[in-house]
Amino acid sequence: MLGVITFVVLVGIVWSLLTLLRSGEKNPHRGRHLLAEGTLLVLGVSLLITSNSVTSTVCFCMGAGLLFTTRLQFMRRNKAAVHVLVLSLAVTASSVMLFGGKANVIQALGRNTTLSGRTEIWKTVTALAPNPLVGAGFESFWLSPRIHEKLSEAIPGLPLNEAHDGYIEVYLQLGWVGLCLIGLLLIDAYRRSVRAFRRDPQLGGLLLAYVLTAMVYSVTEAGFRMMDPIWIFLLLAVIEASAIAARGSVGASQTLDKCADWAGEPAGNTLAARPIR
Repeated sequence: MLGVITFVVLVGIVWSLLTLLRSGEKNPHRGRHLLAEGTLLVLGVSLLITSNSVTSTVCFCMGAGLLFTTRLQFMRRNKAAVHVLVLSLAVTASSVMLFGGKANVIQALGRNTTLSGRTEIWKTVTALAPNPLVGAGFESFWLSPRIHEKLSEAIPGLPLNEAHDGYIEVYLQLGWVGLCLIGLLLIDAYRRSVRAFRRDPQLGGLLLAYVLTAMVYSVTEAGFRMMDPIWIFLLLAVIEASAIAARGSVGASQTLDKCADWAGEPAGNTLAARPIR
Protein backbone atom coordinates (compact mmCIF):
# COMPACT_ATOMS: atom_id res chain seq x y z
CA MET A 1 0.00 0.00 0.00
CA LEU A 2 2.86 2.38 0.74
CA GLY A 3 4.33 1.66 -2.67
CA VAL A 4 1.12 2.24 -4.63
CA ILE A 5 0.25 5.44 -2.73
CA THR A 6 3.74 6.79 -3.41
CA PHE A 7 3.76 5.89 -7.09
CA VAL A 8 0.36 7.43 -7.94
CA VAL A 9 1.39 10.68 -6.22
CA LEU A 10 4.81 10.66 -7.91
CA VAL A 11 3.24 10.35 -11.35
CA GLY A 12 1.26 13.52 -10.61
CA ILE A 13 4.41 15.28 -9.38
CA VAL A 14 6.32 14.41 -12.56
CA TRP A 15 3.43 15.78 -14.64
CA SER A 16 3.39 18.97 -12.55
CA LEU A 17 7.15 19.42 -12.99
CA LEU A 18 6.92 19.01 -16.75
CA THR A 19 4.08 21.52 -16.86
CA LEU A 20 6.12 24.04 -14.83
CA LEU A 21 9.12 23.61 -17.10
CA ARG A 22 6.99 24.45 -20.13
CA SER A 23 5.33 27.44 -18.48
CA GLY A 24 8.40 29.67 -19.01
CA GLU A 25 7.93 33.31 -18.11
CA LYS A 26 4.18 32.90 -17.75
CA ASN A 27 4.63 31.85 -14.12
CA PRO A 28 6.55 34.46 -12.06
CA HIS A 29 6.93 32.00 -9.14
CA ARG A 30 8.12 29.12 -11.28
CA GLY A 31 11.47 28.83 -9.48
CA ARG A 32 9.93 28.34 -6.06
CA HIS A 33 7.37 25.91 -7.44
CA LEU A 34 10.09 23.90 -9.17
CA LEU A 35 12.07 23.73 -5.92
CA ALA A 36 9.03 22.50 -4.00
CA GLU A 37 8.02 19.95 -6.64
CA GLY A 38 11.62 18.77 -7.04
CA THR A 39 11.92 18.23 -3.28
CA LEU A 40 8.72 16.20 -3.28
CA LEU A 41 10.01 14.15 -6.20
CA VAL A 42 13.28 13.30 -4.42
CA LEU A 43 11.50 12.42 -1.17
CA GLY A 44 8.91 10.36 -3.07
CA VAL A 45 11.51 8.38 -4.98
CA SER A 46 13.40 7.63 -1.77
CA LEU A 47 10.16 6.51 -0.13
CA LEU A 48 9.35 4.32 -3.13
CA ILE A 49 12.74 2.66 -2.81
CA THR A 50 12.17 2.16 0.91
CA SER A 51 8.79 0.53 0.27
CA ASN A 52 10.64 -2.11 -1.83
CA SER A 53 7.59 -2.66 -4.06
CA VAL A 54 8.70 -3.97 -7.45
CA THR A 55 5.24 -3.50 -9.00
CA SER A 56 4.89 0.12 -7.87
CA THR A 57 8.43 0.98 -8.96
CA VAL A 58 7.94 -0.46 -12.45
CA CYS A 59 4.58 1.31 -12.81
CA PHE A 60 6.06 4.65 -11.75
CA CYS A 61 8.89 4.33 -14.27
CA MET A 62 6.37 3.41 -16.96
CA GLY A 63 4.04 6.30 -16.09
CA ALA A 64 6.89 8.83 -15.96
CA GLY A 65 8.27 7.55 -19.25
CA LEU A 66 4.86 7.91 -20.86
CA LEU A 67 4.57 11.50 -19.60
CA PHE A 68 7.98 12.42 -21.04
CA THR A 69 7.29 10.74 -24.37
CA THR A 70 3.83 12.20 -24.92
CA ARG A 71 5.34 15.71 -24.67
CA LEU A 72 7.11 15.15 -27.98
CA GLN A 73 5.63 16.83 -31.04
CA PHE A 74 5.88 13.58 -32.97
CA MET A 75 3.48 11.90 -30.55
CA ARG A 76 0.96 14.69 -30.95
CA ARG A 77 1.08 14.65 -34.74
CA ASN A 78 1.04 10.88 -35.27
CA LYS A 79 -2.15 9.26 -33.99
CA ALA A 80 -0.91 5.68 -34.36
CA ALA A 81 2.27 6.43 -32.36
CA VAL A 82 0.27 6.72 -29.13
CA HIS A 83 -1.15 3.21 -29.50
CA VAL A 84 2.27 1.76 -30.36
CA LEU A 85 3.85 3.47 -27.34
CA VAL A 86 1.17 2.31 -24.90
CA LEU A 87 1.28 -1.27 -26.17
CA SER A 88 5.08 -1.37 -25.98
CA LEU A 89 5.13 -0.03 -22.44
CA ALA A 90 2.39 -2.39 -21.27
CA VAL A 91 4.10 -5.49 -22.70
CA THR A 92 7.56 -4.50 -21.44
CA ALA A 93 6.42 -3.60 -17.93
CA SER A 94 4.29 -6.73 -17.58
CA SER A 95 7.20 -8.90 -18.74
CA VAL A 96 9.57 -7.29 -16.23
CA MET A 97 7.16 -7.87 -13.35
CA LEU A 98 6.26 -11.42 -14.37
CA PHE A 99 9.65 -12.73 -15.46
CA GLY A 100 12.38 -10.25 -14.57
CA GLY A 101 11.54 -9.77 -10.92
CA LYS A 102 11.10 -13.33 -9.66
CA ALA A 103 13.95 -12.93 -7.21
CA ASN A 104 12.13 -10.03 -5.58
CA VAL A 105 8.62 -11.47 -5.63
CA ILE A 106 8.66 -12.56 -2.00
CA GLN A 107 9.97 -9.15 -0.93
CA ALA A 108 7.23 -7.51 -2.99
CA LEU A 109 4.70 -9.69 -1.17
CA GLY A 110 6.10 -8.52 2.13
CA ARG A 111 6.13 -12.08 3.54
CA ASN A 112 8.84 -14.36 4.95
CA THR A 113 8.22 -17.66 3.21
CA THR A 114 9.81 -20.13 0.84
CA LEU A 115 7.10 -19.57 -1.76
CA SER A 116 8.83 -19.25 -5.16
CA GLY A 117 6.42 -16.68 -6.63
CA ARG A 118 2.91 -15.47 -7.33
CA THR A 119 2.22 -18.17 -9.89
CA GLU A 120 1.61 -20.69 -7.11
CA ILE A 121 -0.88 -18.34 -5.48
CA TRP A 122 -2.70 -17.80 -8.79
CA LYS A 123 -2.87 -21.52 -9.52
CA THR A 124 -4.17 -22.35 -6.04
CA VAL A 125 -6.84 -19.66 -5.68
CA THR A 126 -8.12 -20.08 -9.24
CA ALA A 127 -8.88 -23.73 -8.53
CA LEU A 128 -10.91 -22.67 -5.47
CA ALA A 129 -13.27 -20.37 -7.38
CA PRO A 130 -16.80 -21.48 -6.34
CA ASN A 131 -18.55 -20.40 -9.55
CA PRO A 132 -16.65 -19.65 -12.78
CA LEU A 133 -19.55 -17.63 -14.20
CA VAL A 134 -20.44 -15.25 -11.35
CA GLY A 135 -17.77 -15.98 -8.72
CA ALA A 136 -18.29 -16.02 -4.97
CA GLY A 137 -20.06 -12.68 -4.87
CA PHE A 138 -18.78 -9.14 -4.42
CA GLU A 139 -15.92 -9.14 -1.85
CA SER A 140 -17.09 -12.54 -0.57
CA PHE A 141 -14.39 -14.99 -1.62
CA TRP A 142 -12.00 -14.21 1.25
CA LEU A 143 -14.77 -14.33 3.85
CA SER A 144 -15.15 -18.10 3.62
CA PRO A 145 -13.39 -20.11 6.40
CA ARG A 146 -13.27 -23.06 4.01
CA ILE A 147 -11.17 -21.05 1.55
CA HIS A 148 -8.65 -20.07 4.22
CA GLU A 149 -8.45 -23.64 5.48
CA LYS A 150 -7.65 -24.97 2.01
CA LEU A 151 -5.14 -22.17 1.37
CA SER A 152 -3.34 -22.88 4.65
CA GLU A 153 -2.98 -26.51 3.55
CA ALA A 154 -1.84 -25.65 0.01
CA ILE A 155 0.45 -22.72 0.93
CA PRO A 156 1.45 -23.04 4.60
CA GLY A 157 2.96 -20.03 6.34
CA LEU A 158 1.48 -17.44 3.98
CA PRO A 159 -1.88 -16.02 5.14
CA LEU A 160 -3.59 -14.43 2.14
CA ASN A 161 -6.38 -11.91 1.78
CA GLU A 162 -5.97 -11.20 -1.95
CA ALA A 163 -4.90 -13.02 -5.10
CA HIS A 164 -2.05 -10.58 -5.94
CA ASP A 165 -3.55 -10.20 -9.41
CA GLY A 166 -6.38 -7.81 -10.11
CA TYR A 167 -7.87 -9.86 -12.93
CA ILE A 168 -7.83 -13.12 -10.96
CA GLU A 169 -9.27 -11.25 -7.98
CA VAL A 170 -12.21 -10.09 -10.10
CA TYR A 171 -12.65 -13.64 -11.39
CA LEU A 172 -12.80 -15.03 -7.85
CA GLN A 173 -15.32 -12.44 -6.72
CA LEU A 174 -17.47 -11.98 -9.85
CA GLY A 175 -16.45 -14.72 -12.28
CA TRP A 176 -16.31 -14.31 -16.05
CA VAL A 177 -19.12 -11.77 -15.85
CA GLY A 178 -16.92 -9.52 -13.72
CA LEU A 179 -13.92 -10.03 -15.99
CA CYS A 180 -15.95 -9.00 -19.03
CA LEU A 181 -17.19 -5.90 -17.21
CA ILE A 182 -13.71 -4.87 -16.07
CA GLY A 183 -12.43 -5.50 -19.59
CA LEU A 184 -15.08 -3.22 -21.08
CA LEU A 185 -14.27 -0.58 -18.46
CA LEU A 186 -10.55 -0.65 -19.29
CA ILE A 187 -11.15 -0.53 -23.04
CA ASP A 188 -13.50 2.42 -22.64
CA ALA A 189 -11.07 4.13 -20.24
CA TYR A 190 -8.27 3.79 -22.78
CA ARG A 191 -10.43 5.11 -25.63
CA ARG A 192 -11.53 8.12 -23.58
CA SER A 193 -8.00 8.91 -22.39
CA VAL A 194 -6.63 8.76 -25.96
CA ARG A 195 -9.44 11.04 -27.11
CA ALA A 196 -8.63 13.43 -24.25
CA PHE A 197 -4.92 13.34 -25.19
CA ARG A 198 -5.73 14.41 -28.76
CA ARG A 199 -7.85 17.33 -27.51
CA ASP A 200 -5.61 18.33 -24.58
CA PRO A 201 -2.16 16.67 -24.87
CA GLN A 202 -0.86 18.16 -21.63
CA LEU A 203 -3.59 16.83 -19.31
CA GLY A 204 -4.47 13.89 -21.54
CA GLY A 205 -0.97 12.47 -21.11
CA LEU A 206 -1.49 12.30 -17.34
CA LEU A 207 -4.85 10.58 -17.71
CA LEU A 208 -3.37 8.09 -20.16
CA ALA A 209 -0.54 7.37 -17.68
CA TYR A 210 -2.99 6.55 -14.89
CA VAL A 211 -5.10 4.31 -17.11
CA LEU A 212 -2.06 2.42 -18.41
CA THR A 213 -0.44 1.98 -14.98
CA ALA A 214 -3.74 0.73 -13.53
CA MET A 215 -3.89 -1.96 -16.22
CA VAL A 216 -0.30 -3.08 -15.65
CA TYR A 217 -0.32 -2.73 -11.85
CA SER A 218 -3.18 -5.21 -11.63
CA VAL A 219 -1.12 -7.90 -13.37
CA THR A 220 0.70 -8.66 -10.09
CA GLU A 221 -1.44 -6.85 -7.50
CA ALA A 222 -5.16 -6.74 -6.73
CA GLY A 223 -5.68 -3.20 -8.00
CA PHE A 224 -9.38 -3.35 -8.86
CA ARG A 225 -10.63 -3.00 -5.30
CA MET A 226 -12.80 -0.29 -3.78
CA MET A 227 -10.25 1.48 -1.58
CA ASP A 228 -7.12 0.79 -3.60
CA PRO A 229 -5.50 4.11 -4.65
CA ILE A 230 -4.84 3.00 -8.23
CA TRP A 231 -8.51 2.04 -8.65
CA ILE A 232 -9.61 5.46 -7.36
CA PHE A 233 -7.17 7.26 -9.69
CA LEU A 234 -8.33 5.13 -12.62
CA LEU A 235 -11.95 6.18 -12.04
CA LEU A 236 -10.94 9.83 -11.65
CA ALA A 237 -8.99 9.62 -14.92
CA VAL A 238 -12.03 8.20 -16.74
CA ILE A 239 -14.26 10.97 -15.39
CA GLU A 240 -11.83 13.73 -16.38
CA ALA A 241 -11.21 12.21 -19.81
CA SER A 242 -14.97 12.14 -20.39
CA ALA A 243 -15.21 15.80 -19.37
CA ILE A 244 -12.42 16.82 -21.76
CA ALA A 245 -14.06 14.93 -24.62
CA ALA A 246 -17.42 16.54 -23.81
CA ARG A 247 -15.89 20.02 -23.76
CA GLY A 248 -14.25 19.31 -27.11
CA SER A 249 -17.55 18.17 -28.62
CA VAL A 250 -19.35 21.25 -27.33
CA GLY A 251 -16.60 23.48 -28.70
CA ALA A 252 -16.81 21.85 -32.12
CA SER A 253 -20.58 22.20 -32.13
CA GLN A 254 -20.35 25.90 -31.22
CA THR A 255 -17.81 26.47 -34.01
CA LEU A 256 -20.12 24.87 -36.55
CA ASP A 257 -23.02 26.98 -35.31
CA LYS A 258 -20.93 30.13 -35.77
CA CYS A 259 -20.09 29.06 -39.31
CA ALA A 260 -23.79 28.54 -39.94
CA ASP A 261 -24.56 32.03 -38.59
CA TRP A 262 -21.93 33.59 -40.84
CA ALA A 263 -23.44 31.73 -43.81
CA GLY A 264 -26.91 33.05 -42.98
CA GLU A 265 -28.21 29.72 -41.70
CA PRO A 266 -30.35 29.29 -38.57
CA ALA A 267 -28.49 28.56 -35.32
CA GLY A 268 -28.03 24.86 -34.66
CA ASN A 269 -28.07 23.97 -38.37
CA THR A 270 -24.55 22.55 -38.54
CA LEU A 271 -22.47 22.04 -41.63
CA ALA A 272 -22.81 18.28 -41.28
CA ALA A 273 -26.58 18.55 -41.48
CA ARG A 274 -26.62 20.64 -44.69
CA PRO A 275 -26.54 18.96 -48.09
CA ILE A 276 -23.53 19.62 -50.30
CA ARG A 277 -24.38 21.96 -53.14
